[in-house]
This record gives sequence, C-alpha cells and structure tokens, in this order.
Amino acid sequence: MNQPLVIRGRYSKQVFIPSDPMPLADGTAELIIVPDRKASRISIFDLAGKAQQLRIADAIAEQVQEERDAG
Repeated sequence: MNQPLVIRGRYSKQVFIPSDPMPLADGTAELIIVPDRKASRISIFDLAGKAQQLRIADAIAEQVQEERDAG
C-alpha cells in the first residue's frame, strides 16, 4: 500500500505554489486551505465610499494644512 504524499505550499489568487519540488507521482489529490489571519484584515479600499460625508482630495488637504498651522 502506498503512503499519501503531503505537499506543503501556499494558495494565493487561485494558484497553488508548492514549497518543495512536486513529486513524480500520479494519483488523486485534495487541496486543504488554512486561511491566513492577516487575509481577513479590512483594506482601505473596503472602506472607500462608506464615510458619512465624502470629500474631495483638495478639501482633505486644506483641513490637514489648517490642523498643521493650528498645532
């Protein structure tokens, strides 16, 4: 009876990247993914458009400058 082979690696953007060379063996396979905790972080792009009041870049820059001048 042949023993199962374990190939470790990473799965990113729907591509498996093995850590070691792939074996010269054929057979059925399963892919088990353990999600990274850091992958669940919220991106700044997730927050875009969700502010109570949207402002243009010039208005934000003006506010930042005013805060710098005041401090």
